[in-house]
Amino acid sequence: MPESTRIYSSFSDTIEGLDDNASESTIAKLQTTGDYLNEKSNFDNNLFDIESYSKALLDQNNSYRTSKEDENLYGFIPGDWLPDWVKAGYNQSIQGLSERILTGNEKFDLKNYNPNLLEDIGSTLVSFLQPADIGLMIATGGVGGLAAKSATKSAVKKALQSNLGKGARVSDDLVKQIISKETREQAKTRLGVYGGIGFKKADEIIEKVAPRVVHQAIQAGAIGGANLGFYSGLQSSLGQIADPNQEFDLLMNIKNASKGAVLGAVTAGSAPVVRSVLKPNLSKATQEIAVKAVETAEFGTISPLLEGELPTPEDYAHAAGVIGALGAQRYATSKITKGYKKIRDAKKEVALSAEEGAKIFGELETSIAKSKEVYTDINGVKVKDVVFDKQKTTTQKTNIQGGIERKVLEQDIVKFKDFKTNEQLKPITFAEFQSRGFTRSGGKYTPEALQKKRINAIFSIQKEINLDNRTFRDRAGKIIGSEIKSGNPNKVVQSMTPAQQLKLLDGMRKEAIVVNLTKTLKANGWETTMIPNKTLSDYHGIKLLDRSGKRLQTQVSTELKKRIDNFDKRYFTLMGDLNQRFTDAGLFSNGMAKFKEAVSTKQKDKASQNAIKLGEKLQDPKFAKDPEVVKFREILDDMWNVAQKAGVNLGKREEFYFPTIVKQDILKIFASDLGKIREKNPQLFTENANYNKPEFQKLIGEIVSKGKISKETRDALYDLAGIDKKLAREQVTDFDIKISSAFKTINTTTNTQFYNIAKNLEIARKAKELPKNILERDARIVLSKYAHQFARRVADVENFGRYGEFWKASLDVINKSASNERTGSKRQKVLRDEYDVIDKLYKISTNKIELDSSYNWKSPQARKVWSDVVDFQIGTKIGLGFATIPNITQISISTAVKAGYYPVIKGIYKLATSKEYRDQVAKSGISNISIYQSLAGLNPNDSFMGRFAEGATWLSGFKKINQINSLISAASAREFINMLQPIAQGKGTGKFKLRQEWAKKNLADLDITNINKITERQKAEAMYKFARDTQLQRNILEEPLVFNDPRFRPLFLFKKFGYKQFNWIRDQLGTELKRGNVFPMLRLASAGLLGGEFVSLARDKLASFYAGEEVYNENEKFLNYGNLKDVAFGSKKIDSLVNTDRMTWGDVLDRFAAVGGMGIAMDIVAAENTIRAIEFAGKPAVVQDFDKIWDAMTRTWVNLEEYGGLGALQRMPKYIAPILGTVPRRLAQRIEPAGQKESYVKYRKGLTRSKILDFLIEGDSIRATRLIKNWNRSFPQNPILYDDIGVSEITDRLLKKAKKKANP
Repeated sequence: MPESTRIYSSFSDTIEGLDDNASESTIAKLQTTGDYLNEKSNFDNNLFDIESYSKALLDQNNSYRTSKEDENLYGFIPGDWLPDWVKAGYNQSIQGLSERILTGNEKFDLKNYNPNLLEDIGSTLVSFLQPADIGLMIATGGVGGLAAKSATKSAVKKALQSNLGKGARVSDDLVKQIISKETREQAKTRLGVYGGIGFKKADEIIEKVAPRVVHQAIQAGAIGGANLGFYSGLQSSLGQIADPNQEFDLLMNIKNASKGAVLGAVTAGSAPVVRSVLKPNLSKATQEIAVKAVETAEFGTISPLLEGELPTPEDYAHAAGVIGALGAQRYATSKITKGYKKIRDAKKEVALSAEEGAKIFGELETSIAKSKEVYTDINGVKVKDVVFDKQKTTTQKTNIQGGIERKVLEQDIVKFKDFKTNEQLKPITFAEFQSRGFTRSGGKYTPEALQKKRINAIFSIQKEINLDNRTFRDRAGKIIGSEIKSGNPNKVVQSMTPAQQLKLLDGMRKEAIVVNLTKTLKANGWETTMIPNKTLSDYHGIKLLDRSGKRLQTQVSTELKKRIDNFDKRYFTLMGDLNQRFTDAGLFSNGMAKFKEAVSTKQKDKASQNAIKLGEKLQDPKFAKDPEVVKFREILDDMWNVAQKAGVNLGKREEFYFPTIVKQDILKIFASDLGKIREKNPQLFTENANYNKPEFQKLIGEIVSKGKISKETRDALYDLAGIDKKLAREQVTDFDIKISSAFKTINTTTNTQFYNIAKNLEIARKAKELPKNILERDARIVLSKYAHQFARRVADVENFGRYGEFWKASLDVINKSASNERTGSKRQKVLRDEYDVIDKLYKISTNKIELDSSYNWKSPQARKVWSDVVDFQIGTKIGLGFATIPNITQISISTAVKAGYYPVIKGIYKLATSKEYRDQVAKSGISNISIYQSLAGLNPNDSFMGRFAEGATWLSGFKKINQINSLISAASAREFINMLQPIAQGKGTGKFKLRQEWAKKNLADLDITNINKITERQKAEAMYKFARDTQLQRNILEEPLVFNDPRFRPLFLFKKFGYKQFNWIRDQLGTELKRGNVFPMLRLASAGLLGGEFVSLARDKLASFYAGEEVYNENEKFLNYGNLKDVAFGSKKIDSLVNTDRMTWGDVLDRFAAVGGMGIAMDIVAAENTIRAIEFAGKPAVVQDFDKIWDAMTRTWVNLEEYGGLGALQRMPKYIAPILGTVPRRLAQRIEPAGQKESYVKYRKGLTRSKILDFLIEGDSIRATRLIKNWNRSFPQNPILYDDIGVSEITDRLLKKAKKKANP
């Protein structure tokens, strides 16, 4: 629990236990504390005639299908087996009549069918239960119900206004609560407490205006009338249209519709009346039998009377059938609508009420306000971070008997810091704090003044929340301990003791916070728009693969998700801005600290020495006016101010401060040592570990003294503790205490700087005592790292509080809400799951998950192995693969789809021509996202494998393309915003309302709501957000939790590409279609086809280059590059670029799968067939590599026996190379022995021949011809000829497939 929350909780406990006759001094102290705590915060070559094969195949196939003895192999279409009454029901249904109109024939020929009474009833039942008929009933019932509900709402609203008096405002939301029995009690509370009329009056009014049986009957009658009326009219009309022998009779159709409406209304409307009469005496089943009996009697009587005839027994029998059919249909309809509503409204089942939300944010408001509190005394002295505490002192004296008496004294003290210097001042007693007149307003109050202020505050709150006198007296009576039936509230309060008054004030303040926040939350859509949305496509039933953001279902989570997103945006944009400012100041003018430019060692050393000298100058007062120092000091001063404003405590301000950053190689050693200690002693690393405990100090002392750590760590600990390295533990006084304190500093520094934990930047800043020999001196490294840590901490405090209050409060309230639910209920399960999701998001967001033993391999060696495995996978599959090629097309499949081509082209042009523009885009911080974060959710391991992965991805160009894509996306976002703003303002095409709303919604997607004033910070954050999501960068809310779990991260490596690409496209297309914009879908189609064709061609050319021969590919090229020039100059149409006459849907899907994120995934799997692609989706890349290693070992073992040692060695590269990536796999083809290659070609020819035969059997001549052409072009020495796929081969293939099917 945060310190502020603990204090507030303690205060409330104190108030509740306060003695009624407490002293004036105690009352004054508590009231001042209460005033302080109440302060509000601002808050995707034909070799033969194909037709001859098709004809031969068809003849052969027909001979099999007509062969009696082979019937069991091929099956048969079921005969005309349905009973005639079922067929008649279908023919008579709306669905059957519609089919007859469309086809000209009835589905079933029943010319000679004469049904009996029972069959007639049965056919009626069948007709009502067809899908189209049920759908019609749902639609018409909705119309009738809408009309009836509207009338009911209007009646209730008018009655409510009449009872409340003239001028009373009645919300539609309140009316809905009164109409529904389930929410009527909430309406009473709302009207009684927040409406200010009291519970009794509210109960009386609601009982008067609530809908009665008559309202239910009217509503049911309206629905029933609309249902049967429209149905009867439509059935009559369709029957006349479908029958060529009938003329269309409008009057007859109106008559039938009216008759149906009357019958439907009377029968449906009587049901509520019958139930209300029988309800007290009969069971539900008996009631329903009675209702159906009444409805049958009504229908059987009224139906013939409307035709001018008397009812007969047959009429009643037929009526029973219709009522039964209608009942069955209503049952089916209700199940369908309830199922839909259950999905649609599932989010509301766990939604928190506005009152619950108000309580949550009330607690947050109180706890977060503490970090922003400023007190002023009567002399104008300002202090902050005020903490009311107690201090114990022990006194001793000698008694008469000569013994020593000890007495523990406890006094109230106040701790605080100087507002300007941020220095922790000496604590003072509470009495002195009062006597100096410390208040937020800067005044001094006497006991009398305090009482007056207290009473005024009580009645001010009573008026503010509209609390009636009766309720007020109830509140006061509970505090006094006796019922107060009458009396003026003012006299009641005057009769209370100061302590009782303070209790009353405290309780009313809490209630006021809840009431006011309830109104605010409702106004901001707490019970509507703030309820997290989940689309139908999100219900796939696999929680493991749910995006973490979609698993959060309460409004607290809506706010939490917003803060997580804001944290991410603020973190990277602030870091981007600082890095750009450091760059402009000349920090990297001599090159980056680890730059790869082809420069001499001498130049590198010179650059390093210059950077070290800069660091020294920044700390030396003699260089205070140095122009270079002034530029950097200005940036550091601005950072101080930003941190102060955010509430980050950076300690006392230092004029010549230079960040304390430990060298990376030393940090690596610290992390390794701490990891080993953590494995055996996890208690030392918990969040609440107390290093002041003697047992902790002893344990740490033993670990250090017995040499269980490296020399570097030991030396650093000794230096920090001020202990001579030559001395043993026993020779040093307080060794354990000193070493324990040093251990804490090393652990904190490592967490902050190595693991990038979003906390303790303040402590790291103060760590001046760190030994100089372990500190980094290169200003390029120091300032870059400091900017990174600084931006992360500021963003964290701004969004979650200095102590993570919002995270903790969110977890607390979800836990409490779950505890209050019925054990095992759905709502409790959902809330429990939500708690787990928030807890894990907290650990992922703060990087604490990297140190949490419950989410990690316990052994440091195991963690290192898995980290190396991840780096190996990235280096080989990305760096030594062809992933760069599809990555080039990522812009076309994402950025251009959303923003359009104009903003993209304009952004690219400005990036290429303007340095100032490039600097603006760089401030978005998007280029700071590491490729490793996108792929694995973490930075590369500082090891050989880590350096290999980084070098391979740089050498292949993947990192550079990724960076360019990000910058282009950010620039496109900037131009997109500039394009949207005037449209949203109603200018240009914005004059059209639909277009204007579209622009507003797209700006809102980027968190821009004020369309008239868009700040540079808003643009930077919007650029970052747009580029992050379109380029599939790390976004923990859009990824399943398991993707960021250190234990399972290697297993989901590379799965993110396709997963996130699919979700992004689905979400964006769905959103834009809802807004009436079809252009993204068209842009996606063109990008998928053209981009996919480019990727396919480029990969084939590159594969052939590395392999030294043409690589076989089953795909056909559809892009005519020869026409590109003619199209560009307008001599040919654009459609001449693509040959679409031979393109299949499979080709379209293949092209989409080749571009962007999905294309990267496909390159990694090196899919040569669909099975391989499916295997990649379900099997981790690591496991696939283990399979390849085992396969290589077993094949090599077999080759040793068949070909000997040299032969086995020559054949080995083909088996090993795929593990190393696509490039080594293709290079291995150059050294492949002739015999091995011949065997492979023979094997692949067999597979290809089988595919061709299957395509011929299916009649797919396009794909069959394509395979033959592609194979013969790649392997002219071993072509597929007529004899390979002749009629007899097709026949053999058919027989084999048929026999397999018959004997599974």
